[in-house]
Amino acid sequence: MNTISPTRKAVPDADIDEHAEDVLFKASPSQWINVVEYLLCAIAIALGVYVCSVLGLPAWAAALAVAAPVLRALWNYLVVKNIVYEVTSERVYTHSGVVNKDTQQCEMYRIRDYGLDRPIKRRIFGLADIKLITADETQPILWLVGMSDGRSKLDIIRNSVEKQRVRKRVREIDIG
Repeated sequence: MNTISPTRKAVPDADIDEHAEDVLFKASPSQWINVVEYLLCAIAIALGVYVCSVLGLPAWAAALAVAAPVLRALWNYLVVKNIVYEVTSERVYTHSGVVNKDTQQCEMYRIRDYGLDRPIKRRIFGLADIKLITADETQPILWLVGMSDGRSKLDIIRNSVEKQRVRKRVREIDIG
């Protein structure tokens, strides 16, 4: 696409903005982070059906015993399904929300430190949590939870942070 102004000829957009924001990766947490919750819901369903059949309760009572854990599991599924981490060359976006949508962003050059957290319940499924310590007052610690291939995603973020710091001439100074 070309941009035309009265004083200039058509110029490609790339010449106008040499630092276009590229999407480095888009990821969502794995549903495996809910595995304990899903198992508890399955146990609650089985227990509810068993108790209703032993006590001879009406069908509506059994339906209620099943509906509550199913709705809870469905809600947890939707919460995780609606989290999207979008990492671009300049920012980290966190999109979340089932009913009300929310987007948070952090500039790459504001990320001060990074870490990879791999608790046993995530490691079993090959997942990791990426921890980003930022200079942002609204989000001093930004977690990207339940990431598959966390090490490579962390390297992508680290490389982009370094590039943005050089490009924007940002230096961190520790006082004390």
